[in-house]
Amino acid sequence: MKNYVSFLFSQKRKNIILFTAILLAIILSATLFFLKIPNEPPKSNNSLEIQKQIVNSIDKYGLEQAYQKAAEEYKAKPLSYKNMEDGHIYFHVFGEVIFEQKGLDGINFCDETFVLNGCYHGFILKAVSKIGLPVINEISLRCQNVSECQHGLGHAVLELNGTDKLIDSLNFCSRFKKDTNYNTCQDGVFMQYFFPDPINKVLRKLDTARPYDVCSSISEEFKYNCFYGLPQWWLDHGNNYQQIGQWCLQTSEDRTKTACFRGMGVISILSSGLNIDEVKSTCNLVDNQQGRELCLLSAYGGLWTLPEHREKAKELCQGISEEFKKVCLKSRET
Repeated sequence: MKNYVSFLFSQKRKNIILFTAILLAIILSATLFFLKIPNEPPKSNNSLEIQKQIVNSIDKYGLEQAYQKAAEEYKAKPLSYKNMEDGHIYFHVFGEVIFEQKGLDGINFCDETFVLNGCYHGFILKAVSKIGLPVINEISLRCQNVSECQHGLGHAVLELNGTDKLIDSLNFCSRFKKDTNYNTCQDGVFMQYFFPDPINKVLRKLDTARPYDVCSSISEEFKYNCFYGLPQWWLDHGNNYQQIGQWCLQTSEDRTKTACFRGMGVISILSSGLNIDEVKSTCNLVDNQQGRELCLLSAYGGLWTLPEHREKAKELCQGISEEFKKVCLKSRET
């Protein structure tokens, strides 16, 4: 138990960053599945019409004002899973439009404000599709200390390299090693690896006899991020949380167990629609006390990043061991 808790303290900052990146990447995958958009704006239900509405708004107000008007509207919406989905896809398209109109210099119009991180994703993917590999190095220079920009690069570099070049793509992320957002680039690579074509609902094939796929053999430098992302992949293949908990428990190292159960906690927030009782029920399916508490702790940490949910998040720290409760209390200080 003490080894677990010591490790959690040392990983706290990393996990907050990693949670945010994975949360947003999950939202991207979900929105690309359904291409849902908000009632006002836009009023249509496909990306081409979203693009038309954005271009019309830019023609009327100018790029900067059009972006700010849309940003203010989305920030004012109640926080819900649907609004996060809708907002992310809207600003994903906005990022594409910005690149088309401003080229690489347009990246400065994007920001990281929760649903608005979609702007970086759309911008980078459009830039890569238009310019190709040389643009990766140019964008990476502009992405220093910008987590979602680096996350988008992770997606893009694997898309360019192909899934057989996973290690090469992860090594690309090493240029951000001195950056606190280094993990978000790795996460983008792994998301692209496990979810290569979310628009057409194409997932990497899962062999249930080898549920950890490449994560078991990959170098230690990349293992934590790899195992952290597995629960989403398993869930999207139709496995229930009880099975996911068993697979997490069967991993061979404490470090990979920690990553896996934390990933499960993150997914439980999204699949429950931020419902605390459902999150508790999900984590309690784990047939191991440490696993349950890691799941709850990760869900708590994720909700704590959303100010309006902090009071509800505290409920997830009730009834867990004193050792893990210290981590909950410690996380409130930052």
